[in-house]
Amino acid sequence: MSNTVIELEKVSKTYGSGAAEAKAVSEVSMTVERGGWVAIMGPSGHGKSTLLQLIGGLDRASAGRIVLDGAELGTLDAAELAAVRGKKIGFVFQFFNLMPHLTALENVEIALWLGGGTHNNGRAMELLERFGLGDKAHHLPSMLSGGQQQRVAIARALANEPDILLMDEPTGNLDSGSEVELLTLLGELNKAGKTLLMVTHNPAVAQCAERVLQVKDGRIVGDARNGKH
Repeated sequence: MSNTVIELEKVSKTYGSGAAEAKAVSEVSMTVERGGWVAIMGPSGHGKSTLLQLIGGLDRASAGRIVLDGAELGTLDAAELAAVRGKKIGFVFQFFNLMPHLTALENVEIALWLGGGTHNNGRAMELLERFGLGDKAHHLPSMLSGGQQQRVAIARALANEPDILLMDEPTGNLDSGSEVELLTLLGELNKAGKTLLMVTHNPAVAQCAERVLQVKDGRIVGDARNGKH
C-alpha cells in the first residue's frame, strides 16, 4: 500500500470566463502521507477552502489530477464520486452544519444512513460517548455549546470510519477552552492513524499539525514541517 493518500498534480480551478475569469487555485502540486496532519494557511480569498473542496470531491478541478487513496477523482462520475466521499472522507466545517431539527444522535445517525450503513444508533451512540456527549445524545444543536456542536460534527464525520478528515476552520467558532479540547481530540485521532487536512487562520492551531502549507494567490508558496513531530 502506498504511503501517499492524497496527490495533486498541477491542479487548477477557474471560475468565469473571458474578462471575468478568475483562478481560485493555480497549478498546485502536493502530496499528503497516510496518517499525516497538514494545516493550510494563508490570506482570506486566496484559495484555501477551494483547494480543500477539490480534494474532497465537492468541486471539480478545471485542470490537473487529484488522486485520493488510489481513486483519480476526475475520472469518476457523480455517483462514484459520492461513494468515494462517503467511504474515504469525513468533512468538518467552521459552522458545524448540523441539522437543527435533529438531535445530536440523529445528526450522527443520518451520516450512517447516507453512507449506506445500517440505521441503528449503536455506532452513533458509541461515537457520542467516546467524545463525552453520551448524556447530550437527545439534545438539539441549539441546546449545545459551540464546542459540543463541533464534537457532534466530528462524530458525524467519523460515522462511516473514513481514513481522511478534511476540516475548514474547525476551531473558528470556538472559545479558547473548546479550541484546546478539540485540538486534543484531533491529536488523538491523528495518533490513531487518521489523516488530517485542516484549513486555519490561527498560527497556534497550525502549530499542532506536523506540516504547514502556505497558500497565496491560489498557489502553495510555503511548505514547512513543525519541529516537534
